[in-house]
Amino acid sequence: MTTNRSVFVRMGNPFRFGRWSWFAYAINPMRYYKTMRYVWQRVFRGWADCDVWEFDSHLAAIAIGGLQHLRDTKPGLPMRHDGALEDDGYTPKCLTSEEWDGILATMQRGFQAALSLSGPDWPGALDALPPEEAQAAIRAWQDAKEAERRAGFDLFRDWYGNLWT
Repeated sequence: MTTNRSVFVRMGNPFRFGRWSWFAYAINPMRYYKTMRYVWQRVFRGWADCDVWEFDSHLAAIAIGGLQHLRDTKPGLPMRHDGALEDDGYTPKCLTSEEWDGILATMQRGFQAALSLSGPDWPGALDALPPEEAQAAIRAWQDAKEAERRAGFDLFRDWYGNLWT
């Protein structure tokens, strides 16, 4: 006959192996004050002190999610910036759905590149290379991500007023 204790021992202690670590974190009295303070700050200020520790990463993560939501829902299409008009001669043309999705995807990739540049996110295959080659590969990776970030941020700057639902 097995007892409840022997079943628990066979399963392992879920708290020890981190299966419910979020729960243990949330009910820890040492962290409860900070958690409630951050919740209060987000409700009344819109941001918390912990959000500004790495503010660039926080904003990039928010922008990535927001741009993905705009791509999924497609609430509307903005007018063209090149001044193209409809056949009547005075109504500005709208972007097509594919053009707008491409612009949003480029913006999203730019924020993802910014997020990966803020931390070491390069491929693990670089560990097997000699130091000089690894350094050159990392530099090339950083240059490619920086170009991707600039392209996305330039589009974000140009189309900022059209990010509406």
